[in-house]
Amino acid sequence: MIHLLGILLFSGSLAGAYTAKHLTRGKNGEEIFTPAPKSPSDKLILPKAQNTLVTPRIGIEQEAELNHYLQVAGVGLVLAAAGHLLYFPLGLLSLPILGYVTLDVFENAYECLKEKELRISVLESTAIGTGIGSGLYALSAFATVIYFASSKMLYKTRHKTQSRLTDIFSGHPPTVWLLKDGVEISVPLEQIRKGDRIVINTGEMVPIDGIVEEGIATLDQHMLTGEAQPEERTVDQQVFATTLVISGRITVRVEQTGAETVAAHIAAILDHTDSYISTLQIRSEQLANDSVAPTLGLAGFALLITGPMSMAVVLCSNFSDVMSFTVPLGMLNYLRIASRAGLLIKDGRSLEQLLKVDTVVFDKTGTLTLEQPHVSTIYPAAGFTEQQVLFYTAAAEYRQTHPIAKAVLDAAAKQGLELPLIDEAQYRIGYGLRVNLEGQVVRVGSVHFMQRENIVLPESFAAVEQNAHQHGYSLIYTAVNEALCGAVELRPTVRPEAAQVVRHLYERGLQVYILSGDHEGPVKNLAAELGIDAYIAETLPEDKSKVIEKLQQQGKSVCFVGDGINDSIALKKAAVSVSLQDASHVAMDSAQIILTNKNLMQLLDALDIAKRFGNNQKLTINLGVVAPSLICMGGGLFLGFTVTNTLVFYCASAALGVGSAMLPLLQEHRRKE
Repeated sequence: MIHLLGILLFSGSLAGAYTAKHLTRGKNGEEIFTPAPKSPSDKLILPKAQNTLVTPRIGIEQEAELNHYLQVAGVGLVLAAAGHLLYFPLGLLSLPILGYVTLDVFENAYECLKEKELRISVLESTAIGTGIGSGLYALSAFATVIYFASSKMLYKTRHKTQSRLTDIFSGHPPTVWLLKDGVEISVPLEQIRKGDRIVINTGEMVPIDGIVEEGIATLDQHMLTGEAQPEERTVDQQVFATTLVISGRITVRVEQTGAETVAAHIAAILDHTDSYISTLQIRSEQLANDSVAPTLGLAGFALLITGPMSMAVVLCSNFSDVMSFTVPLGMLNYLRIASRAGLLIKDGRSLEQLLKVDTVVFDKTGTLTLEQPHVSTIYPAAGFTEQQVLFYTAAAEYRQTHPIAKAVLDAAAKQGLELPLIDEAQYRIGYGLRVNLEGQVVRVGSVHFMQRENIVLPESFAAVEQNAHQHGYSLIYTAVNEALCGAVELRPTVRPEAAQVVRHLYERGLQVYILSGDHEGPVKNLAAELGIDAYIAETLPEDKSKVIEKLQQQGKSVCFVGDGINDSIALKKAAVSVSLQDASHVAMDSAQIILTNKNLMQLLDALDIAKRFGNNQKLTINLGVVAPSLICMGGGLFLGFTVTNTLVFYCASAALGVGSAMLPLLQEHRRKE
C-alpha cells in the first residue's frame, strides 16, 4: 500500500513539474527551459550541450543551474535516507523532489516513444520508475545525486579546459596610428573606416587592407601567402591585413577593415568547409541507443524464463548512460594534460583521429624551417674580404629587425665584429637601403636595387645569382660608395629537431611528405637532408587542399602540419591539422592542434597522448559500462539479483567510470613527482 502511495505521489509530482515547466515563461514570453534532447549526444559535453536529466542554460548560469539540481537532489537523498533509517513515511517526501529532477527523462522517453524510436531515455525512465515502484527511494535518490555530481564534474573539467583555449592568440593590434590633419593620433582599430589614412611603422602588423600613399616598407607576408621572401611595398601598391612591416614606414589609405579583409574572407571560407563529425560523440550515442533493443529483448527472455523480477533487473541493468559523462570527462582530462604539455587540442576528435593517422604531411616554410635564415656563404668582390663584406652589410642592417637582418647580425656577432653607428638610413625603391657610414655610402639590397643604384656587378656574380635561385637561397648585395663589395648568401634554417621528428615518425610506421610552393630544387634538398622519401613541390596555396584530398582518396589518413593562412583550407581538409603558435590567427583557428612551444617534438607528444587516450577510453567503457551491465544482467537471470542490486551496481558503475576517466590526471601527477 505504501509503495502504491509512493507511485501515485511520484506520478503526481511528475505531472506537477511538467505543468510548471511549460507554464513558466520568461519576461519576453520565452520558455525558461529548453526542450529536452533526444539522444545522449545532446548531453552535457559541448558548450551548447544539454543533459537528459536536466537542460541547464548555457553560459554563466549553467554551473549555477547544475548546482541547483545537485542541491535539490541532495535534499531528496537526505529525506529518502531518513525514511529508510528512521521513519519510512519521511521517504515519501523525497518523491516530489525526485519527480522534479528527473522530469526530463520521462518527457524525453515519451517523445521518443511517440516518434516510435528506441533511445536510452526509455530505459532510464524504466529504471527510475522501477526503483520508485520498489520503494527504493534512498538508492534512487543516491543514483540521481551521483549523476548530477558527475555532470558537474564534467562541466567543471570542460570549463577549465576551454578557458585554456580562449583569448590566447590576438590577431590585430588594439590601436592604430590615424593620420588626421598631419597629426598621428592613436585610436582603437574598430574606429577605423574606409578612406582613413593610417601610419604603420617597423615591427607593426598591418591591420587592414589598403593602398600605400606614402613611404616604402618591406613586408613579411608568409602569414598570408606562405612566401618565405619578404616583399617590398611602396606608393600605389596594395598591402593586406596580417602581414608584418619588418622595415620602413608607410602611410596607407584604408580599403577594407574587419570582416571585409582578405584574411577575413579566407576565414569565412574556412567556416563553410565541411569538417569531420566527432567520432567520440557518435560512438557514445550509438553504443547507448543500439543497446536499447537488445536489452528489451533480453528482458522479455528473462520474463519468460524466470519471471517479472528478473525482467525488471535486466531493464535496470543497462548503464550505458554513464558514458554521457565518463567518456567526455576522460577526453577533457587528456585535453588538460595536453595543454600542460604545451599542446592546445581544440577538438577532442583529433585525439580519436590521431590514432588512425598513417601519413604526416609537412608544409615547408615556417614548419620544417625557422622564420630566421642563416648566413651560409659570403662572396667578396675584388679588393674586399669576406669579413669586410659582412662588416658593411651588418653595419647597414644594424637597426633593422626583420629576419634577414637578424641573420646577418648573428653572423657578425659570431665573428666578434664591432659595428659602428650609422649616420643616416634611407629606404630606396627596389628592396634595399642606403646608409652613411663614416663618410662612405653603403648600399644593401637585392640585385635589382643595385641595378637601380647603378652599381655594376662583375660577371662572376651571375653564376652566384643563378646557383642561389636554383637552390632557393637568398642573396644580399652590398656596395661601398660606387663599387660592389660583395654578396651574402642566406639559406633557410632547418628546425634543429626536424630530422629527429621525421625519424621517429618513420619508426612508428608513418609515411612522411613535404608539401611546398617552392620550386623542386630546394624542396628536394630539404627532403634529402631530413631523410624524407616523398615531397610535392611547386604547389599553389589553393591547391594544397587538393593534394590532401588526393592522399585521402588513396585511403590515407592524413595529419597536416602547416603554417599560414594559405595552409588553412588544407588544415581543414586533413583528418588532423597541426599548427605552431607563431602561425597566423586564422591558421591557428583552423588547426585542431597547436604546438605552443614551437617545437615539432610536440607532435610526437600528441601521438603519445592520443594512444593513451584511446586505451583509457576503452578502459572507461569496459569498466564503467560493459562489465557492470553484464554482471547485473547475468545476476538477474541466474543469481536472483533484485532491483536493489541493480541500483547498487549503477552507483558502482558511475564511480568506476568516473574513476577511470580521472585516472589520467592522477597518473600525470605521479609522473611529475
